[in-house]
Amino acid sequence: MSTEIVASLNITMPVFFMMMLGVLFRRLGWMTENFARELNRFVFQIPLPASVFMQLYRADFLSVWDLPFVLFCLLVTVAQILIAVVLSLLIRKRELRGEFVQASYRSSTALLGLTYLQQAYNSASASALMMVGCVPLYNVAAVILLNQQEGKGRAVRASLIKSILLNPIIWGILLGFVFTYLHIRLPGIAEKTVSNVGALASPAGLMAMGASIDFRKLGSRAKEILAASGLKLVIFPALFLPLAVRMGYRGEKLMAILIMTGSATTVAGYVMAKQQGCEGEVSAGTVMLTTLLTSVTLTIFIFIMKHLSLL
Repeated sequence: MSTEIVASLNITMPVFFMMMLGVLFRRLGWMTENFARELNRFVFQIPLPASVFMQLYRADFLSVWDLPFVLFCLLVTVAQILIAVVLSLLIRKRELRGEFVQASYRSSTALLGLTYLQQAYNSASASALMMVGCVPLYNVAAVILLNQQEGKGRAVRASLIKSILLNPIIWGILLGFVFTYLHIRLPGIAEKTVSNVGALASPAGLMAMGASIDFRKLGSRAKEILAASGLKLVIFPALFLPLAVRMGYRGEKLMAILIMTGSATTVAGYVMAKQQGCEGEVSAGTVMLTTLLTSVTLTIFIFIMKHLSLL
């Protein structure tokens, strides 16, 4: 087996097996659906922001910050949304369009981005910068797309403001930048505690993702789910990775762009769709299918890029 394949599998397979542990624990009755849902919520609200914060807190702000890279991630996210919006017009049932678009563009950047980059580079600073470019837009676009019914203008604005102000990942990024820029240092005990909490993000989040998979739901809205999953895992990375390479991105930053364009759809998208009164089946099915397949597709992309000496 070639060294490129081994290196690719060393990055993706530990993530896959952690998710499969969640599937196994669900089958054995050790993790229920409700427990997995609450664990997902807990990871999103506490350990993930703590992990993002610590990555930036420990970094040199001036050496990490890269405005062109952040803007590139922002513009690629805009392009993904616009492509998905155009394709959603082919869906006859209008109330499914917003779900389809969100499921197509919204990656699990926080959980999988941090995990894969730590596996590959023992660092996630590029992932944090990538999230600065895409996560706020993820939330803004989702609120607008999921609230297209007439007479909901005021509700949309209120939900939009709330989604931005209360997003824990955004707060983790902002606080990380503030602490590093102002050279604020935590007491040793507090720093170790926050670090330990952040360390929970990957194992707990990946097992919760696995335990959330319900194979019976994959047949519901199959056409929309397959189309959204194809965009998420294959089409978007195939479109934008060559552009990133042309722009000169390599290594950790190229990996971060791969995660942004080609990783599994985040569970947070399903949660937001349900909160906005949507059916939720397209979101749930796409989360499940992309979660199952992402280790395969990412391994292929990572192998290709390693073979081309881009990673």
